[in-house]
Amino acid sequence: MKRIIYGLLLFFSLSVPVWADFNSGVVAYLMGEYDKAFATMQSLSETADHGYAQYYLGMMYLKGQGARQDLRRSRQMAAVIGRKRHSTGAVQSRQTVYER
Repeated sequence: MKRIIYGLLLFFSLSVPVWADFNSGVVAYLMGEYDKAFATMQSLSETADHGYAQYYLGMMYLKGQGARQDLRRSRQMAAVIGRKRHSTGAVQSRQTVYER
């Protein structure tokens, strides 16, 4: 029983900073601070393999927010999201990317 409790505590203690970073990235995005948002989402995408961060990163590549517009990278991010089975993000990403 103690192992389960310690395991849950470890899991939640490690996941809280990731969500805090993600939330700060979303706030930066909504405030129009695209450079800060891009850096946060890119870091989460690479280190934590964060699906929602990858969605934002793909959209930022698509729109040229925080980075130079790059449709190829945007399509790559949509494919990554699709492989992870983030269905809503993948569908939205692909629809938006392939409309362009």
